[in-house]
Amino acid sequence: MKLSLNEIKPAVRFAYVVVRQTDYADFLYAYDYRLFYIISGEIEVEFHNKTIDMKAGKILVFPPNTAYKIRVKSDDFPKYIILNFDFDFGAFDKPSKAPVPKELFDEREIMSLAYYPPFDEIFEIDASSDFEDDLRAIISEVNAQDKYSMESASSLMKHLLIKILRETTKVSDSSKKLCDDVMRYVKDHYHEEINNILIAENFGYHPHYLNSVFAKNCGITLNKYINHIRLEKAKKLLVRTEDTILDITKKCGFSGQSYFSECFNRAFGKSPTEYRNQSK
Repeated sequence: MKLSLNEIKPAVRFAYVVVRQTDYADFLYAYDYRLFYIISGEIEVEFHNKTIDMKAGKILVFPPNTAYKIRVKSDDFPKYIILNFDFDFGAFDKPSKAPVPKELFDEREIMSLAYYPPFDEIFEIDASSDFEDDLRAIISEVNAQDKYSMESASSLMKHLLIKILRETTKVSDSSKKLCDDVMRYVKDHYHEEINNILIAENFGYHPHYLNSVFAKNCGITLNKYINHIRLEKAKKLLVRTEDTILDITKKCGFSGQSYFSECFNRAFGKSPTEYRNQSK
């Protein structure tokens, strides 16, 4: 059941600080949502389809029935906050159930089916330092266990989720601008000897980070985008000019004529010469 923002009323079952000393022996499946926030050290959270490195300041949220395994990555024992929660109070009166291996997991026992995107999938974000204060306030309320703590923890949790969503919007806007700038740069410099490493250096980012952001926002890796722009320029030159294939290779920034022909044939199913002849 997808909730609207005004319908969200988080139910926080547990909120506590963990100092992890050992790895998980097997994948586990939880019956409610999990939020991890790394205070110090480093862990690796492995899912069936991806692995996420978690360092200080990083937040990870994932839904029930998600297979996960934790490994200790730092020499000192990593310390992190765990919140177990649902997006509504529909199942708050049910007895809590610890995560279990797949063979013991029963989907019918999932606490609540209420969800709110993007938290219905594995979600990660680098958070600002004041998020820890928010999380510790939730821990304090959960541990208070007085007649006000349940509602107060819920209110603080909703505030935290909205804060994460705002942070996500800022990151998304920043990523979009970065990708727009990179695409503009490629269109201006495609004829030069550029690649994802040189472009990353130009923009002041690590190549892996820039490529990850670019692929996530544009649906294509940076290297493939560079080749795409070069090939589109090459198509125009093949039709509109009498330049030799070697000249077009150089003008479009390809490292050699054979590589250019290989890329062209892979993209369009014909050689540059065949394309030129068929376009006349």
